[in-house]
Amino acid sequence: MPGQSPTGEEWQDHIASLCRIECGLRGETYQPIPDKVHGDNGLEGISTDGDGYQCFADQDSLSTADRVKKQKAKIRTDIPKLKKYETYWSTIFVMTKLKKWFLVTPDVPDKAVIACARKYAKQIRKLNLPFVDPAFEAFVVTDSHFQQAKDMRAKMAATPLDIRPDSVGQTELDGLRSEFVANTERKLRQVRGQAGSDIQSRMDDYLKWYLEHENVLAKLLVQDPELFERLKNFCAQQEETVKFDSSIDDAAPKSRLKSVHKSLLDDLDRDFRALGKATLAILARGSVASWLGNCPLEFITGADDD
Repeated sequence: MPGQSPTGEEWQDHIASLCRIECGLRGETYQPIPDKVHGDNGLEGISTDGDGYQCFADQDSLSTADRVKKQKAKIRTDIPKLKKYETYWSTIFVMTKLKKWFLVTPDVPDKAVIACARKYAKQIRKLNLPFVDPAFEAFVVTDSHFQQAKDMRAKMAATPLDIRPDSVGQTELDGLRSEFVANTERKLRQVRGQAGSDIQSRMDDYLKWYLEHENVLAKLLVQDPELFERLKNFCAQQEETVKFDSSIDDAAPKSRLKSVHKSLLDDLDRDFRALGKATLAILARGSVASWLGNCPLEFITGADDD
């Protein structure tokens, strides 16, 4: 993000976008760690091959020394959280171990920050935590660490590809499996209310959006297989996040459905600008429809809109 002084949230979104692309390029999955409930426990995201990422961008440092002090404080606070939240991380790192911890900042003003990270990594290694690799290391990097992903994102934004779905008729709607339809109806009743008079028409919309989404993906596979694979990996990452959040997010169904759709559309727009706006809109609403019917997206019982 040259020429800018990003807020913490902007920086986190920027790095999460690069992490998703970078992990996808090496055949791995990036899993963001939700921070709405009890914080992020020291990592904002992890990869399936054992990398952990924590972002930090401060805007109000008065000097280089002040910024160095804050970055070192971030390291001293967050790396020890691996021990503090050992039980939690042991449930997350099951198939692999945490091999690398990255603090990602807009700049690294002093090598003392790097030395601080290495020092705390050594302390973690001595603890022999069950989910930490014996060769665990900590690094401090900027977004240039993700240069290949940055180049890929720029390339994807250069020439938007607009893919429109074929029309969906009653025959296609009737062909959807009964379980998918039943799941969609059940969740829409949670969103719209049991007395909602428009459930059937709303259901038909979501089922149509799902079929259009599948049709666009089939066309993308033919037109651009490489982009299709990146999108497939991205959607798989998003689905895992939605599934995870479904166990802890107690927002009311209507509010959560809206926020899930908005978040997905924002992420698609940021990471897949190789696709046109209309195509991204189809993919976003179709993915949400898929999550309703296939059940990654659930609503916690008892949550009501105001």
